[in-house]
Amino acid sequence: MSGGAGPLLRQAAGQLNGGDFTGAWNSYLAAAQAEPGNDQAWLGLGLTALLRQDWAAVTGLADRRQAMTGDGFAWFHDVLTTAMGYGLGALVTELGRHLDPASPYVVSQVYNAACTRLLADDEDGAFVLLNRLKPLLVQRRDSLPIGPHDRFNIAWRQATLVEDGDYPDSLDPALLAERAAALPPLRVVGRWGDSVAAPFVLLAACDGKYLDRFGAGYLESAVRMGAGALVHLHVVEASADQVAAFSAHAENAGVPVVLSVEDANPWRSGAYYACARFLVAGQVKTMHGGRPLMATDIDIRLTRPLAELATLAAPFAFASFVYDAGMGPASRLPAVWTWFAGSDGDAMLESLRHVILSKLDVPWPHNWMLDQAALICARRWLRRTCPQAMTGEINRLDGRNFTDFMECHGDEDDKAELIRQAGQKPS
Repeated sequence: MSGGAGPLLRQAAGQLNGGDFTGAWNSYLAAAQAEPGNDQAWLGLGLTALLRQDWAAVTGLADRRQAMTGDGFAWFHDVLTTAMGYGLGALVTELGRHLDPASPYVVSQVYNAACTRLLADDEDGAFVLLNRLKPLLVQRRDSLPIGPHDRFNIAWRQATLVEDGDYPDSLDPALLAERAAALPPLRVVGRWGDSVAAPFVLLAACDGKYLDRFGAGYLESAVRMGAGALVHLHVVEASADQVAAFSAHAENAGVPVVLSVEDANPWRSGAYYACARFLVAGQVKTMHGGRPLMATDIDIRLTRPLAELATLAAPFAFASFVYDAGMGPASRLPAVWTWFAGSDGDAMLESLRHVILSKLDVPWPHNWMLDQAALICARRWLRRTCPQAMTGEINRLDGRNFTDFMECHGDEDDKAELIRQAGQKPS
């Protein structure tokens, strides 16, 4: 921390934590005057203004920041995002009552207010706000910082990708048919073991590079914890060598394994690979006699028997975990583990597929998180269209989260680079 503003910032933080908001305001202001470009001082001013419920000061600071450095909106969004991290969603929501509807900062406030409703388990209330937000984002797209490295990017992605439960039925059947026809067909390239007695299908999908990196470990984990489940691996853009290498593992696995592949498609991206499991899930489920289908990420290792999860999920047409700390609608239902069973599960899979197909033309990186955005939309569709269908949230049943059943593997930076590479057109 630099000398000029450092002591003042330490003093301000102590005052803020002690509830002396007026003192903190003065100290942060002095720090910003000592070092006009100090981001910590500016952020402290915004948080303190919010805690003081000085709504005009919050927007006034954003306007001043815009005039000085041209990033007033990004600064405003940073303040609200930080406030959400401190559990100040009620203040973020109240701020909306004091904003001019034409204010350039409204989109950030409405998004974060929607996140507040989601964190309070008020999904319907959140979608009232999200449905208000979507047209604002369209109108203001050209003025918003939504590039890959901009701070509003993740909010933009989540708010534009997610749709309400009436969306799947509003889609043009001709568009869906055109998109589906453009996808390469699923081809089964290997079957090993007798799957007659398998109680459910364990499905994962990835691209060839991810198969190289994680396929063998995933299969070994399923052998240890799968209790006879049928493992179906679906791979996009797999080379012959990659198929051969995994086939050797599958042949010696000791559990039923099916490997299917598809060629490259017009929407090649990391987001497509993440969505691939849901695009083929209905076909895979039918292929294996309609058995319940458990879909997971491939870069995980199971740490408890899958039978425990299957028992918890058995009463439900659709089940997942809920990410209680997830900021945003596309973070609410993690795609790391999902369950589909029976005719209502089939209906949800079809709805889920339609949502994904409709948004395949969204370019990288704005399509990242499409799989999870489609999940919450399809669940809302299922609850609205098939009210008899039972849906379950596994961590609400016995208090255990997905991290109690599986662990993520691989270096996050390494995986992020693979995803970025997948998002580029081949040369």
